[in-house]
Amino acid sequence: MTCIEADDCLGRDGKHRLVGSIVNFIVLDTAFWLLGIMFFMCTLCYIPIVSYWLSVEAWSLSHVQGILLHPFAHNGFGHFFCNASLFIPLSAILWICGVDLDTYLVVLGISTVGSGLASFFLNAPGKCAVGASGTINGLFGYRLVFGFVSWSPLALISSLVCGVLFAAGVLKGLVPRLFSGISWQAHVGGLIGGVLTGIYWA
Repeated sequence: MTCIEADDCLGRDGKHRLVGSIVNFIVLDTAFWLLGIMFFMCTLCYIPIVSYWLSVEAWSLSHVQGILLHPFAHNGFGHFFCNASLFIPLSAILWICGVDLDTYLVVLGISTVGSGLASFFLNAPGKCAVGASGTINGLFGYRLVFGFVSWSPLALISSLVCGVLFAAGVLKGLVPRLFSGISWQAHVGGLIGGVLTGIYWA
């Protein structure tokens, strides 16, 4: 019986891609949440103008930067860790399923912009929104739709896993007035951005 070395079975390129994916995932998530913690700590240090500047204020042209930056501000540790507990596992599922860094960043960007635009145009004038939950809904929407549209076994399984694990948490944030203080508009906008990206990529 002939023995085959591990390099021959997996392939050197495959091993390099796997290691690269793991490194990219760790670096990207670490950088994202370190930035979030940094901005949140500024808020804790009695600099509310930082959180306000990062927020999306509906129909306010002085707050258009919040369309991109609102995921980096949160309304407290509970809000932050609730989002982190969803963001990290969803990101891990995407990486495990072979989503590369470029695609991941595109999904994050489109979901964030979709969330920000929905907050800006659909909220009552003057209402501010912060948090990464809209972006998280986008990641969920991308993974869910991509699996069913592409119809590959691994993608389909991962979509079903996402649906089982995260559907309840995502859906409750899409219902208007179900929970006070939650911007369902941001959640819907992020979800639409992720779904459209998933359909396009599939």
